[in-house]
Amino acid sequence: MSESAPGQQMPDFAVTMRGYDRGQVEEYVSALQDFLAEAQRRATAAEAALAAQQRDDKDNDATAEPTLSAAPAIDASAFDASTLDTSTVDASDDQEPVDPFRDLSGRVGDSVARILAEAEQTAGVLIAQAQHAAPRLLADAEGRLRQLTEQADREQARRDELRRQLTDLRDLLANATSRSASPLEASEEPAH
Repeated sequence: MSESAPGQQMPDFAVTMRGYDRGQVEEYVSALQDFLAEAQRRATAAEAALAAQQRDDKDNDATAEPTLSAAPAIDASAFDASTLDTSTVDASDDQEPVDPFRDLSGRVGDSVARILAEAEQTAGVLIAQAQHAAPRLLADAEGRLRQLTEQADREQARRDELRRQLTDLRDLLANATSRSASPLEASEEPAH
């Protein structure tokens, strides 16, 4: 795995002939989905605990008796309403808290789509390289085939020549043997 940000691990998928290993990608996506489900469960539990705490705080505030002596003195003449920044104030207090994991599945889907797009692009590059190299490789293979065929033809011609020479030598030897045997046969004949 490689780090893309402090503490965040990004997967290193094995590159296969047609892109990334589908099993690894599916395993990673499954792990992210499990993480997302757990994070959503924890966020829901945290939101429920926060809502309960807020209800308890409101209940405690409503039952407490207000005391004027504890309130600080406010000089209303020093108040200038034009200096207030109300751009970040939301009028509704009962707005639900922002869920930071809400669009995690969208980001995961985007990551998977990006990984698949990169895999497809890599596959396209590899295919283009193979198509570019194929004519040269085919020409090399055909040239090697011609060399081997010519070498085999030379070897066959050499064998044929050796067979012819052996046949000639056998015939020559047979003729020489038959000629040398003829004078001996004549001398072996009994004299009367």
